[in-house]
Amino acid sequence: MQLLAHRGHQGLAPENSISGLLSLPPGIDGIEVDVRASADGVPVLLHDADLARKTDGSGVVEETAFAMLRKLRVKGSAEPPPRLEVYLDRAANHLEFARKQECHASGSGIYLDIKIQDKAVLERVAREVSRLSIASRIVWLARNRSDFEILAGEARVGSRFGLLGCNRSNFAESLAVAGHYGLEIMFLQHGRDAFLENMGLVGNIRSAGLQAGASILNGLQDLELAREAGCTHAITDFPPPALLDQGAFGISDFDR
Repeated sequence: MQLLAHRGHQGLAPENSISGLLSLPPGIDGIEVDVRASADGVPVLLHDADLARKTDGSGVVEETAFAMLRKLRVKGSAEPPPRLEVYLDRAANHLEFARKQECHASGSGIYLDIKIQDKAVLERVAREVSRLSIASRIVWLARNRSDFEILAGEARVGSRFGLLGCNRSNFAESLAVAGHYGLEIMFLQHGRDAFLENMGLVGNIRSAGLQAGASILNGLQDLELAREAGCTHAITDFPPPALLDQGAFGISDFDR
């Protein structure tokens, strides 16, 4: 089972930050980060729509020009919220899986949780990112059919897609979306309680020929539960070496 660093390794650095990226070991399986857009359509890494929690500013990301966002600082650092293209460029130079055509584990990469509201901006971002040299290592994550329609229409052939928020109530629609748009992975609804409620779907996802992911599971017991359930991936706040620092078993034990 592959471990993906939630919001780019927020345990040792601010979430969705360049410093978080650079704190990751080169052999990490993958990272998940959040993408929003400024008022003038520049994609940046921020989880919240409101700026107050994670920056020294206020207001709404989508109502703030990029020039103003660049003046802000991510709390706990001297960094501004990173522009997506800059982050991906640094990732290509830092992460082992991004530099290699053949990865050490199938499906590794940079997972972009798309939170861009403006559909025209999403179209442009999909086109631009799909032309980057790192494009084959990027997995676009979305929650609804309309976003996948845009991504599939604008990204280059061979682009990779995954679905977030799968649960029992939306499983039939999620599976239909996965088949129609050629998704490679479906993540169950995030959190431990939601995973326990929906973990029975993992077998159905795998039977459909898809990878199955757990989202935001922390601690060895929960991660082991996800592996035993058949998950191929797990998004976690504590990827290696944080797990190893706790005296955990090695990464290879997750690959059984």
